[in-house]
Amino acid sequence: MGYTHFKGISITEHGYAVGKKGQETNVIDSTGQVSLVSLNVISKGLLALEVSFETDEQTTHTIEFPFKVTINKLRAFVTKALAGTDAGTITAKNNAGTAMTGGTITLAASSAVGTVGTASPTANNVIDTGQVLQLTVAKTTAGGRARVEIQYTRT
Repeated sequence: MGYTHFKGISITEHGYAVGKKGQETNVIDSTGQVSLVSLNVISKGLLALEVSFETDEQTTHTIEFPFKVTINKLRAFVTKALAGTDAGTITAKNNAGTAMTGGTITLAASSAVGTVGTASPTANNVIDTGQVLQLTVAKTTAGGRARVEIQYTRT
């Protein structure tokens, strides 16, 4: 079980090559066959964090990426019902603080636990190496919590 490591590339127990894009190495399969593997894959990932619409807990969260990514989708799952009166929003912004086009999730007032909201950013959604994704959480009438999932592609 596990990985076989060679020149910075790992081969999983199921034969998948894992490493940096563009990296090459020879791989010996279970039959002894040697083949050149060039990793030219796009890595996808998922991050999750808890956000709050409660009094004194609304803020702009920042997540630093150690590599360049494109934010593909945001998904919020209500974990504590939102207070009535007004909606809560979660707005994705790039490192410069520019809102991502199509990157705002709106959760209706009184959204129950389990309610899901999504957004699929289409512009201003690239985060360069060492830069941050910003998620601004806002609600006029405080109350409620959610888990936000961020789907990205390493580019």
